[in-house]
Amino acid sequence: RRARSSAGEHYLDTVGVTGSIPVAPTTEMAGTAASVNSRSGCPFPHNQVVKHSARCGVVSQGPVPGVACLPVTPAIRETSSVPYGDSGIERGLNIRMDLPSPSLEVAPPPFTITWPARQSVPMVVASPHSGRAYSPAFLAAARLDPLSLRRSEDSFVDELVGQAPAFGVPLLAATLPRAWCDVNREAWELDPGMFADALPPWVNTTSPRVHVGLGTIARVVSTGEQIYRDRLRFADAEARVRTCWQPYHDALTHLLTGTRHAHGACLLIDCHSMPAQSCDNRRGQPDFVLGDAYGTACSPRITRTLEHALTGAGYTVRRNDPYAGGYITRHYGRPREGLHVIQLEIARRLYMDESLIEKHAGFEPLRRDLSQILATLATLSRDLLDL
Repeated sequence: RRARSSAGEHYLDTVGVTGSIPVAPTTEMAGTAASVNSRSGCPFPHNQVVKHSARCGVVSQGPVPGVACLPVTPAIRETSSVPYGDSGIERGLNIRMDLPSPSLEVAPPPFTITWPARQSVPMVVASPHSGRAYSPAFLAAARLDPLSLRRSEDSFVDELVGQAPAFGVPLLAATLPRAWCDVNREAWELDPGMFADALPPWVNTTSPRVHVGLGTIARVVSTGEQIYRDRLRFADAEARVRTCWQPYHDALTHLLTGTRHAHGACLLIDCHSMPAQSCDNRRGQPDFVLGDAYGTACSPRITRTLEHALTGAGYTVRRNDPYAGGYITRHYGRPREGLHVIQLEIARRLYMDESLIEKHAGFEPLRRDLSQILATLATLSRDLLDL
């Protein structure tokens, strides 16, 4: 449906401006970041719009446009060393980037965080590709219709894992679509053929993801169709990185480092979905693919435990093939430092009609199974992390 943003612009959004469905929808009251600190026990930067819910905890809706955020440079600033409770964002430069010209619209917040009433376990769940708020300017610039653009989404994954806060686990979900800006890439993986002007020399133009058209700013949707009518300008990409990619990673960094500080270690379950054509047809598509970067991003015990939980529920599972883990898995997964990341790929055929981007009858049974598996992981998380 059409939903109005706080700036008065309209965005195409199937479930509302934030693209987030609370665990247990209730009446919410406005709050501040300070109240998040006192309520959740996990501090968050003070330039966030925050909502409280009596039953499902706290929903944080990303940075307020124009408020200070970390600058983005070719060497992305790491905030993992920021002490718990100390926002690196306040210490960043006060930079405000205009959104891509000629549009004057203000995008919805780039992410939501649904907090538990208390973060009781050393675990975080994220859905970086389920965003579905499409701006009018993006739709006008695209040569594809909205349904075709949505084929790159990991549609409804945030809902499949939406019960995580009920088990003491915060849930981070992107709200802006992957086709607009892919937060599971390096900040500057850009295809020079997409741009009318020259790219800076420090931009990564040669990665395998750029080669297939799926860089930070995608050239194609997952089915291979070209997205844009005309070439973009580098300023367009830079604005998207600053207003979408960077805030998401600021939030993820604070969640991971805050959880590690509070509990001694942290496990991130990074959730995605895979289209039917993603696997070798000769072998068939498994129901789930677990990506741990070939054992380098998390403890083998975590991978085994998740695999056994899924197979015990009757699902087929494959490891690292064809998805071994994207940028988030490989960048944040540092087991020796107490940060463990595993990528969970879910076959879309299990829960949705891919041609219509609609849930089918399998959605609710899968959601129940995943909720039980998340509950099991939350219960075992301290043992899995040797805490």
